[in-house]
Amino acid sequence: RSAIRRRTRAALAPRGREGARHGPLSAPVSAEGASLRALARTEIGVPPPPTDDDADTDDAMAVPVALFVPNLIGYFRIVSGLLSFYYAFDNDLMFFAMYGTSQMLDAVDGVAARALGQTSKFGGVLDMVTDRFCTAGLLVVLGTLFRSRHPHMFLVFLFLMFLDVVSHWCKMYSSMLVQASHKSESANKIALLRFYYTFPYALFVLCVGSEGFLLFLYTSFFRAGPEVAALATAGHAAPTLVAVLTWVCAPFFLLKQAISVVQLWDAMATIAAFDEKERAKSRD
Repeated sequence: RSAIRRRTRAALAPRGREGARHGPLSAPVSAEGASLRALARTEIGVPPPPTDDDADTDDAMAVPVALFVPNLIGYFRIVSGLLSFYYAFDNDLMFFAMYGTSQMLDAVDGVAARALGQTSKFGGVLDMVTDRFCTAGLLVVLGTLFRSRHPHMFLVFLFLMFLDVVSHWCKMYSSMLVQASHKSESANKIALLRFYYTFPYALFVLCVGSEGFLLFLYTSFFRAGPEVAALATAGHAAPTLVAVLTWVCAPFFLLKQAISVVQLWDAMATIAAFDEKERAKSRD
């Protein structure tokens, strides 16, 4: 240790006229001197000087979680989503624009959270709650609109709303029991769920396609849009643009409903298995 200290003093000592001008603290230090300085700090227990990354972390920690940028985006999503339902039965274009904005920002808040180092459990819950109430509201609107054409359609949309809310709630609860993120591989034993939550862009594409199906189905109640002449067949009129977009998004919607069923089954199985482990521990 004494040898290290002697070499450190020699490396940090001012050298000639340059050292006298700058002083021992500002004189240019060689690579060996820098490494010896760091070693000396470690030997005597002095913490290393702060870095730019440390400053960024301190700035992020100084901001309350509720005021994180992704959470501010989440608040705007809530306001936009709620206001959209005010226009749901009277102004379909305004509803489409405001509801669509709320859903598109769902992709932005996650990117902002990771880029700014502002991920939080509060933000995760806020994001999921916003998704659930927006989708549930849209399904109620669709059930109300299409009930006039098909009396039993309201029950269909009501069932879809129950499936969406219950499957996600059970998924979150089961993930808490196993102490893992609901998107992690450890919390998803079934291949379909692993694909949905871990495969790049799978969740994003399926969510966009599913919400797109519901939005275009909503739009089809009020307007058909221009005809797509390229898709016309003999003896059949050309389909409208809204109808084409609805059918394009339909497979994504159906796959997401299947995933919700599997997710509900897997979550309930995980909860039951947890109960069995607790019972086994109590017997021991």
